[in-house]
Amino acid sequence: MKQFIKVALPYFLTNNSIIKADEILNNNPKEYCVHMSNDLYRFIKGIIAAKLNKNPQTEQLIKFYSNLIVKRNMPNNSKEEMRRLTSILHLIGTKINIQ
Repeated sequence: MKQFIKVALPYFLTNNSIIKADEILNNNPKEYCVHMSNDLYRFIKGIIAAKLNKNPQTEQLIKFYSNLIVKRNMPNNSKEEMRRLTSILHLIGTKINIQ
């Protein structure tokens, strides 16, 4: 409980908004992220946060993260999850041109 109060609670109180999630997950998309150790979830959550935050770089982030999935030779289910996310974003009006 001491560690939760000392470390976790301040972290979550500081980073408890979509703006902060977008910033934390997407400011350095080339780098691994200590805030999210699973890359696939980091990419997906980062894109969702960018979309909700109306980040003008959302489409570029989608392309970048899609390319990282291939470059890092991540499992096929990672590619499928990204495909699902982009199809959902397409349905809600996000322009996406991934090749």
